[in-house]
Amino acid sequence: MTSTSDGRLAQDLAGGPALLERYQTGSPAARALLEAAMDARRLGVGLHLPQAFLTDAAADYLHDTDWNQLTDDWAEKAYAELAEHVHGKHAPLSRITPRPQRRPPGPSPDGAPSPRPTGPVFRLADYLEQHGRTTRRHLCPPASFWHAAYTHLTHPDDLYHLATAAENRHRLQWAHHLRHQAADCGSPNALFRLALMRGEAGDWEGAENFLQQTADRGSLGALSRLAELR
Repeated sequence: MTSTSDGRLAQDLAGGPALLERYQTGSPAARALLEAAMDARRLGVGLHLPQAFLTDAAADYLHDTDWNQLTDDWAEKAYAELAEHVHGKHAPLSRITPRPQRRPPGPSPDGAPSPRPTGPVFRLADYLEQHGRTTRRHLCPPASFWHAAYTHLTHPDDLYHLATAAENRHRLQWAHHLRHQAADCGSPNALFRLALMRGEAGDWEGAENFLQQTADRGSLGALSRLAELR
């Protein structure tokens, strides 16, 4: 007799190909949302993907013909399509409720906690995430992706990772804006990188300002650079 755990394992193994088929045969809008989510995950965005980000990012993943045929409720229909389970428990894109952060009392070494998204958040199925990392590794996201990230993402690590990804793909203006956005949200890595860039440009006052902000967040490297600079 098959145990419950064996049954779940069989579901998991069968779910992967079914998820891939759902992606490949889905509506253009659903595919666009999934590809935006795949790109976000492979470029360093966390598990919790804000709906507002995905919706705006998806625009340039659609061909002109498909874009012009969208109805006013296209996003609602696409999310409903992607929420349908295969093999009883898997969905390509699932709405989730993030657990609240519980930290010890007292100041955080990284500054204030990152603001949580104000709207619904979704998680991409693991199988599709791995598929995207493999099949899309040489592709650069379109402009709507970077614009949506700048507009909607608030986690400093997400923004910093995307700034680095944009720079590596020669999207230098987006890298500049995303790095400053990450710094404004409290990313020590972004602040330190901006300090180095200011120093390379000969702006020692600007470099010192960014180093001081980084040091205030507990960076020993920034303290060392600040001492050297002074």
